[in-house]
This record gives sequence, structure tokens and C-alpha cells, in this order.
Amino acid sequence: MGQQTHRREPPERRGIVASEAVAKAEPDGYTLLFITNGNAVSASLFKSLPYDTLSDFAPISTVGFF
Repeated sequence: MGQQTHRREPPERRGIVASEAVAKAEPDGYTLLFITNGNAVSASLFKSLPYDTLSDFAPISTVGFF
């Protein structure tokens, strides 16, 4: 990427809280969210989320298939 990267993963920034932070971040082209199937499950478990799972994120890669 040619840019310095910083990985931040304190305990309070996982799951829904992390997704909300990324969804509300300024679209600078450098903010990435690595999600798991937990994000997909959250959409069906909770009546409302502080973000829209389908429209607030843009997939850029697939890590693996099972």
C-alpha cells in the first residue's frame, strides 16, 4: 500500500462497537474493518444496529471460503 498502517484492537472495540466506529468514520480510503460471520449473525439477532450492514460497508476482498 505504500502507507504506514496501524492496527488497533482494544477489547472495547470489537464486534458491533467496532463496526459502528468504522461506519461513522470519515471515508478516507484508509479505514478497514476485518469482519467475521458474527457481523452477519448480529444483523439477524438484534432488532436494530447503529449501522446498516448492507449499505454502510463496501467489501474489498474475500479471505477464504469454506
